[in-house]
Amino acid sequence: MHPLEYRIAVIGGMGSDKGRFTLQFLVPHSAEMYDSTDWRLDDYDNRKRCTVDGEHCELDILETTGQEEYSAMREQYMRAGEGFLLVYSATNRGSFEDVMTFHQEILRAKDTDDYFPMVVVDNNCEQTEAIQVSTEEGKALAESFKCRFVEADATTGSNVQTAFCDLVREIRRHFHDGY
Repeated sequence: MHPLEYRIAVIGGMGSDKGRFTLQFLVPHSAEMYDSTDWRLDDYDNRKRCTVDGEHCELDILETTGQEEYSAMREQYMRAGEGFLLVYSATNRGSFEDVMTFHQEILRAKDTDDYFPMVVVDNNCEQTEAIQVSTEEGKALAESFKCRFVEADATTGSNVQTAFCDLVREIRRHFHDGY
């Protein structure tokens, strides 16, 4: 039996560290070697097989690293995605504020004003000495979007897989169980 395929877009602004987050999912522990000066996500396969709740899945990751200023490219990913990880860095307030804009852009691209499968991801949550966005702020934002919230850390790998699996569950709920 072929695994079900899910097209997931990882969206985040400058400073969200979404590239490291995505790389940690695709190639665990490789984020430790991440150096943004000579690293390209294009060097890796953006597809990954995994199992979520006993179901085999193949995730096709649409990732926008380095394309923050290209809104047309981001809009294309928003139209193509079946679900979205809205990533911000707890150490960068600007990236948190960007998530609000991305949420509205996704709803507009999907021609809905209510809900689409998303998970808000608080990245770099373990870097406590530099926190600019509290966990409570992240949870409140996710609640206002009617979506899940995950605290993760791309450097250590903490909860990175959880964020992707939670999004698969949201996609299933929305498209297969109805909403």
